Amino acid sequence: MFPDIKHLSRKQREDWMIMDDQYFSFEALSRIYSVKDLLKI
Repeated sequence: MFPDIKHLSRKQREDWMIMDDQYFSFEALSRIYSVKDLLKI
């Protein structure tokens, strides 16, 4: 579902953040993801 996340190294995937309790992102990516999209709700 998120191929760009799959391409991150393990260390890069560990460097993430939650924003406004609704979104998350990774330091290595400029994209912001919705928790709702992740949960498919």
